[in-house]
Order: sequence, then structure tokens, then C-alpha cells
Amino acid sequence: MFTSLTTLVKIPLVTTDGEEHQVCSPLFDDRSWTICFIVVDAGSWFSRRRVVIRTSAIDEPDWTKKVIAANLTHQELVRCADASSVKPVSQQQQLALKKYFGWPDSEPRWYVPAALVPTQREFPVQANDDPHLRNTMDLLGYEVWSTDRRVGILSDFIMEPNSWHIKYLSVKVGDWVYREERFVHTLTVQSISWGMHRVTLTSWSPVRSHTLPFGQDTFMETSGRSMVRT
Repeated sequence: MFTSLTTLVKIPLVTTDGEEHQVCSPLFDDRSWTICFIVVDAGSWFSRRRVVIRTSAIDEPDWTKKVIAANLTHQELVRCADASSVKPVSQQQQLALKKYFGWPDSEPRWYVPAALVPTQREFPVQANDDPHLRNTMDLLGYEVWSTDRRVGILSDFIMEPNSWHIKYLSVKVGDWVYREERFVHTLTVQSISWGMHRVTLTSWSPVRSHTLPFGQDTFMETSGRSMVRT
């Protein structure tokens, strides 16, 4: 069964000793469209700390039990690399933008408001930064274009069954009164632009949401209202 990625972040990651942790954001490679890292909140109520772990260290999501099993103990998870050690393109550009304008970088998580970002501009990043690593949560809301026209807004990612592979993008089309979800294959993605907040497709060949089998408790939006695909 196909599953939406926004459902994935609603289920906990569970360590081998039974500790539950919140999944914050999956990171994927935009060439293979495979989720390769998961950012997890490994802290406590008193001390929050986000770490990043490779998907090779965790099992694929168990949609029956609604958990993601980690092959790590709680202490091993806490000792994982800090989330700031792996920078997706959005974070690379935020840091490069602050450096370019001489803005303070004393707080790594300080985020530049979109209104202050020069339109359609991208900045030179560090040579060792991965230009293909993307944060799924940062891409939500990007405009989706097909060659020379805007077709909708990116609203979700659809994961292939029993896999960390993203097979479809979920795109909201229509006006503010009547909106529907359409799915487009990730193979049709030509480029992703942080500066333009845009995903460009080679062609617009969507499929309707009801033509794909979804697992239970997968939330989608159709015609302006939420519904559960079963």
C-alpha cells in the first residue's frame, strides 16, 4: 500500500529498549528519490536534541503497529550525530545567504524569514555540501510547474510500499474554492529550485488519488477537505 509522507512523521520511532521518539523530517536524495536520513528528536522534555540517523539503521515503517523500529538503544540514539551535521539544500542556502549578507550565524537554527530572501536567487555553498540532499518538510508548499505554466502546489510525498522510495508527488490543483489532489511520478521531475521555491516537471501527466491503493490512516486532502484513504 502507498503511504503519504505526512503520515510517516505522525508515527514514533521506537528504540530496541522501548523508548519512543518523534520523527521530525525525512531527508532524501533528489536523484534516486530515496529517503536516506531521518531527523529525530532524541532529547527529553528538559533538553531537546535533534539527531540524524541513516535509514539503514532503522526498519521500514510498520503501518500495522504504526511504529518505526530502530536497531538502536535509546543511549545509542542519543549519541548519534547532531542534526546540524547533515545539511540539506535549504539549510545550505540559509547559511550561505547569511554569510553573503554578513548576518549573524551564532545560532545555527536561526532561520531567515522568506520576505528577506532575494527573489529567485541562490548562493554559493561549501564544496563538501551535498547539492542533492533535500528536506521533505521544507519542500512542502513549493510551486509545481510544467515547462512554462504553473500547475499547482506540492502538498505531500507518496512513498512506495515496503520501501524508503518516494514514487509520487502529491500536487494540489485548482482554485481556492475547489482543490483536488493529483499525483505525478518523481521520474518526471526535471529540477528543484530553492531560490524560486519551485519544482519543475518535464511533463504534466497526473493520476487521481483514488487510482492508487493507500494504507489505512493515510490522510489526503480532496476538494478542500481532509479524508482518510482506506
